[in-house]
Amino acid sequence: MATSQTLPPTYYLDYFLYLIDFVKQRYENFLDKPSQNFEKVFRALSRNAQLMYVRIANRTPIFFTVESLLKYKEIDSPEDAIEELCHYKLLDRVKPLSISDELTRVEALSSLTKKQLGQLAACLPGGFCQKARKVDLIKLLNQYRNNSFSDVELIWQISEREVAFWQFLFFGSLAKDNMAQFVIDALGNAKFYRWQEKDFSPVAKSAQEAQDHFAAHWHYYIFKKHLRYGSEPCKVFAWFEQLPKPLFAFAIFGKLCLRLGKWLEKNQLLQEALTVYRHTLQPPSRKQQVRILSRQGNISEALATCWHIVEHPNSVEEEIFARDFLRRHMQKDNDVRNVLTDYLLKAPTVSLPQQYKTCVEQGVIEYYRARGFQAAHTENYIWRGIFGLVFWQVIYQNPLQVHHPLQRYPAELFDENFYLLRAQEIQEQLNRFEDTKDSWQYVQEIYYQYKGIANPFVGWHPNFLPLAEVYFASLQWKQIKAVLLQMARCPKENSCGFPDLTVWNEKEFFFVEIKSTTDQLSAQQYFWLEFFAQLQVPSQILRVHCTESLRLQ
Repeated sequence: MATSQTLPPTYYLDYFLYLIDFVKQRYENFLDKPSQNFEKVFRALSRNAQLMYVRIANRTPIFFTVESLLKYKEIDSPEDAIEELCHYKLLDRVKPLSISDELTRVEALSSLTKKQLGQLAACLPGGFCQKARKVDLIKLLNQYRNNSFSDVELIWQISEREVAFWQFLFFGSLAKDNMAQFVIDALGNAKFYRWQEKDFSPVAKSAQEAQDHFAAHWHYYIFKKHLRYGSEPCKVFAWFEQLPKPLFAFAIFGKLCLRLGKWLEKNQLLQEALTVYRHTLQPPSRKQQVRILSRQGNISEALATCWHIVEHPNSVEEEIFARDFLRRHMQKDNDVRNVLTDYLLKAPTVSLPQQYKTCVEQGVIEYYRARGFQAAHTENYIWRGIFGLVFWQVIYQNPLQVHHPLQRYPAELFDENFYLLRAQEIQEQLNRFEDTKDSWQYVQEIYYQYKGIANPFVGWHPNFLPLAEVYFASLQWKQIKAVLLQMARCPKENSCGFPDLTVWNEKEFFFVEIKSTTDQLSAQQYFWLEFFAQLQVPSQILRVHCTESLRLQ
């Protein structure tokens, strides 16, 4: 896509047509009848109607008042455009209480103002409380499926699913900000890596897989609507139970299971939550299952699940939880401290002046500076940046899952199987360096060659190179290599949890994880502290207490 600093008034239509052309060229055999009909109808529309439709499709709601659609100055005769779209059944005029589907009816009512809802409620046989909140008015009106007393009319985007399928085939997801990526690129607000035609791969191997994968994303989208519009948990669980089983193979469906399970737990539907969690192995699903089973008194199944986690861990958090649960059961003492709490309580404590209560990291930095050290708040930033630069060619050369020109990184990068898919390339890249001199030279070359290009690991902050140089000057290559390899085994999980501070002087170099007296240690933070200990890289936890009377020495 070409870059510029200004956009024409109808830029959004140009991008939408680009998307349609791109998808049709690559996925014509994947398009079902509704998708084909959508494209045929859309191309036959007048330009004004096309502009109006894309304006509507790019917005989050699917219900609008006519007045809210008359504000677009670049659209001539917006009323005629709306009428044309209704004629071709891309939009519809509807009275909210005439909608049969409960979720859609609530969504329509939610698009109205409290005043409009009050006008509707005033026509109800029993009346309503004048001080009722908007959410209460929606619940009251939702009980009535009758439009005889309603004069409120909305514009409904009834072709939402069809246009969503086109966008899914382009982006591979249904993220809310997908179309905004065109604008970000055009304005130069972010520099995207420029993929070659050979880099592109389809979002699915067959039309059926594309439909199933889209359905998994679509149902997650519908679930978020249930949350947004206050659906009853038991009804949402019943909706989940009837979903097609092939959808469970997709990662997005595991994400749905985790969010739904947590929500059902919050609403005390424990057995329903347990049922949902059992549909995915994505962490922390098994951890939550153990907790529910324990609450239900089913200790034998809880223990069996813990042993399965220990034998086949999917995350550090789940493994630590399972070992702690088994240890408490074997010692028959529920008051036994878990390993994270025990590790944290053994850490030394330092007192800081009260002025650092809301910025303890800066207080500890000053603490070390007063003792002759340099210190910086680095946390994940430097390690992520080194990872992104060392593996730049691995990430961007010969990608497996790049679906469109605006994609910032290959989709497999944060897949749980990333290392299995790219193991040979990862090992070859690490083995090409003999020492820190070679590897540091390479990091600098890649940094300046690709500076500013969007990368999920590299932040391009001016302080990055000076701080990264400290790492390469203070650590051995085998230590850096081991950290990068561990990150590569699961980039999504292992690229976080690094200690807060890097501290050094001419003789010493170490990492410091800072915790206030009320903070908890996360499993990932514990993992890296233990990993650094194995590599003989000095690291520690420092517990901080702020007091009124102390002055920093």
